[in-house]
Amino acid sequence: MKALPLMLAACMILSIPASAQWSAGAYLGTLLDDNAFNNHLQLGDRVTELSLQTAYDWQTDASDLRIFYTGAGSSFALVPSRTFY
Repeated sequence: MKALPLMLAACMILSIPASAQWSAGAYLGTLLDDNAFNNHLQLGDRVTELSLQTAYDWQTDASDLRIFYTGAGSSFALVPSRTFY
């Protein structure tokens, strides 16, 4: 009988009207940097950028909850040691 109040509470929480939505996106771009190290040497480089996003939105009349992940990376053509993700 102790489980009955928990089951009733779970049913009340699960019966709250809500809507949910998944979203995702990606960006891929290239840029030419005439001073990649930002110093007096002024070494240029070609940088390829990649960004990925995904999110899950859960909305009710009184609240909005979003869980998301964003990953980004840049790949340097002339100086690969500067590449990061």
